[in-house]
Amino acid sequence: MSRAFSYIRFSSKKQQKGESFRRQAEFAVEVCRENGWVLDESLTLNDLGVSAFRGANAKVGALGEFLEAIRIGRVLRGSVLIIESIDRLSRNKVGEALQLFISILNSGVSIVTREPRRTYSQDSINDIAALLEPLIYMSRAHEESATKSFRLKDAWARKKERAVGGLPMTKMAPRWLELTERGFRPIPERVETVREIFRLSAEGLGVNRILQHLVANPKKYPPFGDSGRWRDSYVLQILSNRAVYGEFQPQRREEGNKRVDCGEPIKNYFPPVVTEEQFFQVQAGMKARFRVLGRPGQFETNLFTGIVHCAETRTTMSVHTFRQSTTPGGEPRPYRYLTSGATANGSTRRGKGLSFPYPPFEQALLHALSELKPGDVLGVEHGGDERETEIADLSGKLVVMDHRIQDAELKAADPDEESPETYVGLLKTLHRSKKEAVRRLEELKADAASCKAVNLGEVQSLLGLLNCQGDELRDVRRKLKSKIRSVVSEIWVHITRVSHMQRVAQVQIHLRNGTVKKIAIQHTSGLRAKSRKST
Repeated sequence: MSRAFSYIRFSSKKQQKGESFRRQAEFAVEVCRENGWVLDESLTLNDLGVSAFRGANAKVGALGEFLEAIRIGRVLRGSVLIIESIDRLSRNKVGEALQLFISILNSGVSIVTREPRRTYSQDSINDIAALLEPLIYMSRAHEESATKSFRLKDAWARKKERAVGGLPMTKMAPRWLELTERGFRPIPERVETVREIFRLSAEGLGVNRILQHLVANPKKYPPFGDSGRWRDSYVLQILSNRAVYGEFQPQRREEGNKRVDCGEPIKNYFPPVVTEEQFFQVQAGMKARFRVLGRPGQFETNLFTGIVHCAETRTTMSVHTFRQSTTPGGEPRPYRYLTSGATANGSTRRGKGLSFPYPPFEQALLHALSELKPGDVLGVEHGGDERETEIADLSGKLVVMDHRIQDAELKAADPDEESPETYVGLLKTLHRSKKEAVRRLEELKADAASCKAVNLGEVQSLLGLLNCQGDELRDVRRKLKSKIRSVVSEIWVHITRVSHMQRVAQVQIHLRNGTVKKIAIQHTSGLRAKSRKST
């Protein structure tokens, strides 16, 4: 008794809601009943929403698994493959489709089709009359798919041209906008929520803290995501969405339902709700916080969490609290030390000189920041010619990449092209290169947004508010911690223990524009610390 396998495929997942799946499944049951075959369901041969135009179903789909099962002997000779029609098997070029068809028959597996009702076996390979009909169907299927592909790409290109001219490409829009007859219109209350999210992120709040703020004020900030409530993933999605400053990146679906970028981003496609500079400042802040481990204290115990490092052990330094006595027999009081990671994890003996009292350290660094001038953070010619040159170079390269991608797509879709697989491989390489170039460009823009004199002004303004108390002090220190990162990239500390009572910390403050400021802090137990600058 022969074993039969039913292969079901359709290109769009929308077809799953219709009759296609039911029709193909019922045909397999009907054929098995008529011929007394056993329908083997141990292999799930369903390619739902998988294209056969470029043979994806035979490479990465369920059909590919069936071919492998034939190769290893899992599917035996004398078995039957049931398909609705030849185009379910392949819509590739006639040569490739015929090769696939013959390879299955040569393995001893027969093919049964519904439209037209035919049975093909290994004997059919040498029967010209028997092969003529499937050849015609293969040719027709490929021409239909090629024509459809061309029309879709042409329609998409025309939509993009209209979008550059100010007309929407699709009805899709971010949830803080709505589409009207005149184009996209901001929804005022939702726009205010988006701006609040960016304001809080710019002040140093992480995604979870922003989420707590939104949830705590549901009337002022009602959720507008799919779930009907605020989620950290949606807050992060808003913070990372370039649509907030008006940019739109057209995308289209490739084989396997994968979305890929299509051409250059379109500027000013959406009404902007924050500036591009604000967007990239927030990206830089999130990136800096991403490297920070641990939960911050209520009053931001360490203003330099994650950016201060021990020069001797090359480890990140953190604040640890110890108990000390003011006088012999007196009550113990907490005292905070900036301690190297090597000392904290026990790989270096405590007392070797890798700890320094945190209060005088913070005081000295804040004093050094207060003395910075705008020129110190702007650097050569307002922010670095090298960075601006690289931004310009990458922008130009992206334009060239987009043209090369368009050319490769046309070649890959050309039915007369002899080696389309060459261009498919090239497209993968170009898309990877473009993705890396876009990532680097956004990184440079975020860095450029951080290297602004206004950031230094905000830091120094906050320094003047540190005499406040309570909740106000907590908010000031939180904002100061975030703004310090917009000016300072990292801090390196080398601690020398001069005596039991005296320690010296030599500090390098690396500013985001590449400038390095050096200070030395001398601390003697029982006395105020002294700091001095060095060139």
